[in-house]
Amino acid sequence: GNGAMPPPPPPPRKECVSCHSRKIQSEYSARQWKKRIGTGKCLLCATDSCRAQAGTTADREETASSASLTRKCQLCGACKTREEFTATQWKKVATERTCSGCKVEKIRRSIARQMGRGVGGASASSSSLARATAPEGEGE
Repeated sequence: GNGAMPPPPPPPRKECVSCHSRKIQSEYSARQWKKRIGTGKCLLCATDSCRAQAGTTADREETASSASLTRKCQLCGACKTREEFTATQWKKVATERTCSGCKVEKIRRSIARQMGRGVGGASASSSSLARATAPEGEGE
């Protein structure tokens, strides 16, 4: 031989399930690279989908600035402490978050509307109506 080394093989590539580009390993997180073929997202696409799930910029800024002190109720507009929200409501994005007081009031209005209409039959909403109004013979 003349001592010439053959060129190294090209680095392995994987197609991103989101953008369909064939990319090298350094363009994926370790977890996404290990996924079976046809399932991993490249770093760019994974970051973009995380941003989309996190909500709008305003939502992210609100969460960052008032990390765990207070959050705003979407219905009454008041900034309230964690104790004034259910755990589920506290975690929701600003546009969907409702404090416990507003949630109770919303349920009361809904029940009053249903009773005003004389709603009957078996539906999901009538089960909450049945719980709110005491059935006959239960107070004895």
